[in-house]
Amino acid sequence: MQLLSMHLETYRKAKKITYWHDLQLRAAEQWDERIREEMESADILIMLLSPAYLGSDYIVDKEIPLALKHAAKIPATKTVAWVLVKPCRYEIFPEIAAYTVYPLKAAAPGETAARQRAVSEGPEEPDRIWTRLVSEILEK
Repeated sequence: MQLLSMHLETYRKAKKITYWHDLQLRAAEQWDERIREEMESADILIMLLSPAYLGSDYIVDKEIPLALKHAAKIPATKTVAWVLVKPCRYEIFPEIAAYTVYPLKAAAPGETAARQRAVSEGPEEPDRIWTRLVSEILEK
């Protein structure tokens, strides 16, 4: 999250975007309501896939269904970007596996999407990967 935030800051400082993430929640804030409001008001949802993310009941029961609801509308009401940040078996969720998951480049020729390299394990420097991903997502 920290590396992504640093790359989003470039766009925020250039007044191209505003962004929010759950680390901005304050003590005693109604966090469930705030997360839902922020997701509903966003134009782009960047969903960071990892074992911790997919292991969270809240994320699987609340955030993923909300993101998928908007992505499935025709036309889609939001851009939903799925980013594989740590190796995990996201493909066991067919509703996620149906979408493009970044980074797009497989680990080696002939590898399947199931062995797609996560941002954290790519051969490139993480900043280079995040620069490319943020550009692809925000400049569509």
